[in-house]
Amino acid sequence: GEQRNGMASRIFRKCCEEGLVGGMCLDEIRRCVPPRAFLPLLADCGYDKPMSQRRKAYSVTLRELPRKWTANVKRGDMAARQRGTFVKPKKRQQQRRPLPEKKAVPVIRRPHQVFEYGASGKDM
Repeated sequence: GEQRNGMASRIFRKCCEEGLVGGMCLDEIRRCVPPRAFLPLLADCGYDKPMSQRRKAYSVTLRELPRKWTANVKRGDMAARQRGTFVKPKKRQQQRRPLPEKKAVPVIRRPHQVFEYGASGKDM
């Protein structure tokens, strides 16, 4: 609980100071720290824009963080290791293909007997 949050916060602050906040770092701190503590942590480290705009924790992207926080991260690690799960996906309209029409199953009725032929071909 609290001990884990404290450790994660200290590590994140150190990463900010050393310019090592990449995609993986941002995702891991977001995973380790509860959402209600994530934005105050960013504000404590010097980036309070999301908190002042009352944004959600998942809406903070790597691109908007201060440049000095990401200065020593390789370009390939900036977004390549950041999960896309924290960004709300945009709704896409997909065209659905119409379902094929099902043929009516024949039912033969005879006095005292009912034979129904299902899709499996077995008599019921």
